[in-house]
This record gives sequence, C-alpha cells and structure tokens, in this order.
Amino acid sequence: VLFRSRSRSLPGGKRHAGRRSGRNTLRVLPYDTLLIGFTDAVSRYETKAKDVDPVEVTIALFEALNWSIVLEDHVRETWSPDGQPLDWDWRERFGHGAEIMGGVRFARNRVHHQRVGALRLDPAGFQFPMTFPLVFREWVWLDADQLPAGRPDPEGERVYRTHLEHRAARASLDVINGVFYTLGELLGSRADS
Repeated sequence: VLFRSRSRSLPGGKRHAGRRSGRNTLRVLPYDTLLIGFTDAVSRYETKAKDVDPVEVTIALFEALNWSIVLEDHVRETWSPDGQPLDWDWRERFGHGAEIMGGVRFARNRVHHQRVGALRLDPAGFQFPMTFPLVFREWVWLDADQLPAGRPDPEGERVYRTHLEHRAARASLDVINGVFYTLGELLGSRADS
C-alpha cells in the first residue's frame, strides 16, 4: 500500500482508495490524498511562521511548495472539461487566484533546485489578513532578484514579482489552498479521474 486513508473532512466528504495507473501497477494517489498532504503542510507552515527560526520555517515552506506542485501537476494532467487536459491553461480557466501558481512554481523551482530559502523575516509588522496569536513580524517572499538564477521562466517570474514578492508567504499559501480545495469541491471524484 502506497498510502493510507485518513479520516478527514474532504471536498464532498469522499474517501478514495486510489486508482491504478495505465502505465504500471503502482497506485496513482487520488486528488484528495494530495490535498491532505498540501493542507497539512500549509498548517505546519502557519504554525512555524509564528516563530523566528528560519530553519523550521524553511522546512515547512519547502514541504508546502512541493505539495502545491504535485497538486498542480495532477490538475494539469487530469482536468479535462473539454475532453483534453488543460495543461497550463487550467490556471486561467479556473481563475479565483489560480494565476499565482505561476509565481509559486517559479519560487519553488528556485528554492528546490538551488536549495536556498525564499523568505525573509520582516520585523516591521504583520500583514493582513491577521491571524492569531498576533505576532508583529511576517515571513515575506524575497525580491525576485535575490533568488538564484534557474531555468528561464519569464511568465512565472512576472507573476512572482506581481503577486508574491515582498508579500506574506502565508497569504499566498492561503490563496492556493483555497484554489485546490475549491477545485476538489467542484470536480469531486472527477479530480482524480
């Protein structure tokens, strides 16, 4: 067994046992399982972000970013409202904040492949939306020029500069958490078919 079912409240209240991939005998993890991984990682990040320990914050961010990419790849490859997978067009088709995934992927690729951090602690104060307990500091995305060079991604860099740079990382994780949860709600069991 490659995964274990967990009793969670998921979109549509469904639990899936997985499905077999057509290419091999390994089970393809269902959307709901990926969503649990992501939401659990975001929760860990939110807890760690209240602290000032950059190691703990970075570990939690790496995990959340990687789960977000796994979810996005799943959606790109499987969401076929018109009979063909939407691939990168899923963001525009879905809307509702999904466009920031280009910037999230840009950041993830820089931190993952070059093994560096993407955040800095801004001691100047909190950003909205507020969360409790209230702390007067915020982990914010670095300036894009401070991230290491990587494979060119002009669109991802543009989205990063527009929607993430110097903003609270928890806010962007919250947006994509909502995107993936809502997508699971809308697609139900079709999200992993």
